[in-house]
Amino acid sequence: MGSDVRRLGDEVGAALTDVIGELEGLSRPAGADPSELSGSAEQVLLRVSGTDRKDAGVRRSPPPNSVIVVDDAFVYTTDELGRVVRAEATLTAGEPGERNDYAQHTLKGKLPGDDAGHLIARVLGGLGDQLNLVPMTRKVNREEYAAMERRWRRAVEQGKTVDLEIELEYDTDARRPISIVVSYEIAGQKPRTVPFDNDPTEEIEP
Repeated sequence: MGSDVRRLGDEVGAALTDVIGELEGLSRPAGADPSELSGSAEQVLLRVSGTDRKDAGVRRSPPPNSVIVVDDAFVYTTDELGRVVRAEATLTAGEPGERNDYAQHTLKGKLPGDDAGHLIARVLGGLGDQLNLVPMTRKVNREEYAAMERRWRRAVEQGKTVDLEIELEYDTDARRPISIVVSYEIAGQKPRTVPFDNDPTEEIEP
């Protein structure tokens, strides 16, 4: 497993290896008999490229109950409906991700006035595909979340790493998260947890 993430550097690679190891443990506990897991959905581990066309289907429409590792840099976990419920990464200085206007325009679950918000900012290497997009209110996407992303960007530009974990909560079978909770730690600083209320009613005019 460690060889898969060697290009990220020793510290970053070790951190991501731990994350993937934990997720694989959740997917299938050590020594577990597959027949004993029939009572609950088993997660599938997928490794994909962030740019290769052969993986476009996964990036566009994430499969359910999956742990999706993109370019050995970003880890996304989906639930039984194929919704991203967790995203994890260690951010470092690098090239920005590719823009995908089509993905932003066609994202499912958006309400009038919503943005297609990036879970991990494109300028920080995040994908432009649906795997990394969720409907966000304009206030969350353009003000609150953007302010946090600027802190991350300043940190990586200073040569620091940013470890982050994003958890999303949905209402029943909706495609739009009602809350987003981001936990992150900039190297040399205390960890922070920032909750975002993605309630659209605050932006609906009377």
